[in-house]
Amino acid sequence: MFQQIKKTFFLYFESSECNSILSDKVGHYNKLWDGKTQYKMGKLGCICGHIIVDQTNNISYKAHFIRDQDLEAIDNQVEDINNFINAIKNNERDKWLKKYFDSELYQNLPDSDVINDIILKYKLKYENEMFLCEKCGRIKIHKGTENKFISFLPEDNQWIDIFKGLS
Repeated sequence: MFQQIKKTFFLYFESSECNSILSDKVGHYNKLWDGKTQYKMGKLGCICGHIIVDQTNNISYKAHFIRDQDLEAIDNQVEDINNFINAIKNNERDKWLKKYFDSELYQNLPDSDVINDIILKYKLKYENEMFLCEKCGRIKIHKGTENKFISFLPEDNQWIDIFKGLS
């Protein structure tokens, strides 16, 4: 386990590539999209002493966000999916998969898994996380691709349930 200590908080990361993180769920990732190491967060300490735990899904104190500058880039996933569908129609599926993913592993996957991975490629590249400390209300925002979170303290007490889902 990788530990990084900062002045006001500490992070615990399980150092592994994103394909290893996702392999239990999907089972066919063999390389990173951009060759960078991703970190799966386990715990994040707040200056107030509270430990924010991120070891499951559907938690009320976690949110994902996409920067406004990246919204257009994410729209490219629709074009990639459309190109994949056209490759299927033109009997060029395997050729397209080899070029797009730089791997032959995808040739035996169902089309739905390929489309899911196209979407996941963009999600991993452009989406970041933020966490709400349930004790003091600080919002911790993941900074870019760095292993660093920046804290913001709310001005009033209306922060409770700010990340609560709509569903």
